[in-house]
Amino acid sequence: MTTPSPGLDELPSEFQTKSLRHRALQALLAGAILAAIVLFAPGLGEVRDKLADASPSWLALGALFEALSFVSYVVMFGPVFCVGLGWRRAWEIGGSELAMGSLVPASGAGGLALGAWVLHRGGMAGERIARRSVAFFLVKSGVNFVAVAVLGAALAVGLLGPDLSLWLTALPAFLATLAIGAVAVLPRLGPGERPDPDASRVERWLSATRRAVIEGTADYRAITEAVREVIEGGSFDLIETMAEAIARRVVSIAHVSRATAVVHKPNAAGRLGIDGVAAAATAGGT
Repeated sequence: MTTPSPGLDELPSEFQTKSLRHRALQALLAGAILAAIVLFAPGLGEVRDKLADASPSWLALGALFEALSFVSYVVMFGPVFCVGLGWRRAWEIGGSELAMGSLVPASGAGGLALGAWVLHRGGMAGERIARRSVAFFLVKSGVNFVAVAVLGAALAVGLLGPDLSLWLTALPAFLATLAIGAVAVLPRLGPGERPDPDASRVERWLSATRRAVIEGTADYRAITEAVREVIEGGSFDLIETMAEAIARRVVSIAHVSRATAVVHKPNAAGRLGIDGVAAAATAGGT
């Protein structure tokens, strides 16, 4: 049974639909002013020249991929934080997180911080926000860590690309590998004992941080292991069937009320000029 996220029936006033609409209009106006500056302000001739030489089709494709990235973020955000509240809430909060992430370049941490503030203002417990934020960050960033580790190592040894400094290749690859190793090891440490009621604020904060990171990492590992088991243990003629099996398996994990699985098969219809096909399936509550 799906239980709606407590206290989120009413968002903070700053995130009510009317307020968001007003702020969206302000953002559009600011974007129009910025575009006018780029087009007409003196000293930006090089930027205008590069834009003039750009292919409209490539610009449109880039905008399309950015829109798909936005939609995928909301699709992931909803089942994690807005169970039982519908896609409108996921759209409002998840979209606000992405906007903050664009304004504050902090590898997505700024957006997660804004989302945590909104959810806390809406009544969600701090421990629940922290644990799910860690799991959500690992799920959406796991591919990035693997890509940095693999590509950085390949660039460092000269298998790919130009000759670059090891500070720009080997170091990022090492740090990404270290992060991947931490994800594998942290859950084994356990959340530790809760501090006494009279413990200092620093002790309580450190304990809460440890529990959030370790339990959130454990949730992430449970999800990835479940997906791996389905893929390796089954035989599927259709990607739709695989997506349904993955969604059902993930939703059986403790603390997971709803899951949406998207399976993409590249080059599935290359002869027809189609780059790939995808299928999505949802299991659990709505």
